[in-house]
Amino acid sequence: MDDPNYQGAQPKAVSIAGAGVTSHSTETNAAEYDRIYNIQLSKETADNATITLYFECQNNTYDNSRGNLPVLSSVGEEEGTRVSKFKDEIAAASFRTLNVSLKDGTAQAVVYAYNDNNSYSRGTRTKYIFNFSKEITEETAILDAVPANGQWLMKSDLFTKKSANLALPYGQTTVDLTLTFDSANAMISVNDTEAQAINADKTCSVTLNSSPEGTANKISVVKEGVTESSYTVTCFTQKYSGLPDAVTDYLCIGSQYTNGLGISDYGLRGVATLLGSNNDVAGATYTAPASLGNFGGYITYYFEDAIQDNPKNPYGVDFITYGNSVEGSNAFAEPGQVWVSEDGSEWYALAGSVHYDNSALWDYSITYSKLENGRTSWTDNKGNSATQPYYEYPLPEYYPLFDWTEALENSMT
Repeated sequence: MDDPNYQGAQPKAVSIAGAGVTSHSTETNAAEYDRIYNIQLSKETADNATITLYFECQNNTYDNSRGNLPVLSSVGEEEGTRVSKFKDEIAAASFRTLNVSLKDGTAQAVVYAYNDNNSYSRGTRTKYIFNFSKEITEETAILDAVPANGQWLMKSDLFTKKSANLALPYGQTTVDLTLTFDSANAMISVNDTEAQAINADKTCSVTLNSSPEGTANKISVVKEGVTESSYTVTCFTQKYSGLPDAVTDYLCIGSQYTNGLGISDYGLRGVATLLGSNNDVAGATYTAPASLGNFGGYITYYFEDAIQDNPKNPYGVDFITYGNSVEGSNAFAEPGQVWVSEDGSEWYALAGSVHYDNSALWDYSITYSKLENGRTSWTDNKGNSATQPYYEYPLPEYYPLFDWTEALENSMT
């Protein structure tokens, strides 16, 4: 740190305690007597650690005849002001050690070295700026996660939020999950157990626990014995037998709940309905109910074991679909249509309560269009139209099961 133009209190060397230093660089800015030191701390340094700077100076004595100078101080000076006008403040804030607290892995310390209190400020001090930052390393990230069975409620949450929920079949208490990473240069630990290596093909298989109430599993990425990042996968087992095995398609459109908006994220809960629910009030994100939105919104369920038309079932009922309960005030109505198919190609509509009424509308269609502000307008084949100023057009990232095309991202019928 030697500056050939200054002696006295000028720092000769600085040592650091409380953090490891991996690299440093020096620069001089436009101000002739400013020195900038960029110090990179090791990645093991805590984000909010306190580090201590120890200054070794050319001259560690005070020259009383010159007004308690030279000193190192955290007090600066105004441009063009004689140091003698505020030498007492400088001396009071003098030090040979300085504690610096990091915030989110970064910090800055400014130190002034004063040599003479008789001249103007620019010629009597050197300003040292110490910039600290933790070493930035590329995290080993999960690129894909494939369960042996079950279905993600919203798989993208694992990558964007590092936390996602998984629905598993009735009675299942564990699930094997195959993870694919962007690098094999790490170890993987589940729930703080002994870490295992990532395979050469960048995959790793782990076993997670599950329960009807939901079991959170922590997946830690470990490098050189240090946890680099953590993911949470909460596994939910279906509460009842006889529920669908998967949701194959889901779209909530023309609704205040589209894209997860509204008073709750009902418009994102399609897969969550696989878990079954006995709530008489709206539950959390990982429970029913789910909103299908306005006319044209839908959800498609798949059953591995086909539902049988069994006359021995009570009242001849083979399955039940529950909708949103309404107390009967006619404040709102939420009708729905149930279709069934044996092969997924040919579908049959089950007659609803007004299926055979003269008031029933047949061959009704509606077209939703995306506005420039992301909201929705619609027209139907009865000559009606409207703009929905508060209802967003559905976005592909929220409805990954829907078969999107470029055209459908702007309009659909």
